[in-house]
Amino acid sequence: HRRQDLGRLVLVVQVAAGQRLPEHDAARVDVGAGVERVAAALAAHLARPARVVEIGVGTGRIVRQLLDLGLPVVGVDLSRPMMERLRLAQPASSPAARLIQGDASALPLAARAATAIVAVHVFHLVGDTEAAMREVLRVLAPQGVVAIGWNWHPADSLSRRVRRAWREIVARHGADMRAPGLRQMEAHLS
Repeated sequence: HRRQDLGRLVLVVQVAAGQRLPEHDAARVDVGAGVERVAAALAAHLARPARVVEIGVGTGRIVRQLLDLGLPVVGVDLSRPMMERLRLAQPASSPAARLIQGDASALPLAARAATAIVAVHVFHLVGDTEAAMREVLRVLAPQGVVAIGWNWHPADSLSRRVRRAWREIVARHGADMRAPGLRQMEAHLS
């Protein structure tokens, strides 16, 4: 889906869940060909020279694709261990991403530093999504591109049915299993 937002192109990318990545944490799901689609969709809308920031770079599923497309990337993540795994996996013979430890709601980057910002499987984990989106807009250059991606499952899929049932069980015990960012986004949309 595409929409114009404050004069900036915003790509909202839904990617179908695939198989687990062997080198990634067992709890994460690989977006399979979706990773390449995110990178290609973003690259198709960038003027050169590009300055790409990936929020939630983690172990590099997206950044590796962006680097392969010849895009310079700054990766930001809260987790130093995840970025260390990425740093160790980057081949010395190819361009590497510049990695910075930081929070999505207080990006350690200058205003208008990026011509593109990509965040896949991130915003549901952010406690203050509104602050994070303000930061995205602060760091994004005029006419910049934002690509936000998440897994998509059909409403009647086994995954969605199990998740709904589990949330109902958890709610009956007085808890809420949704991540803080998801709770905030749902409250904001209702």
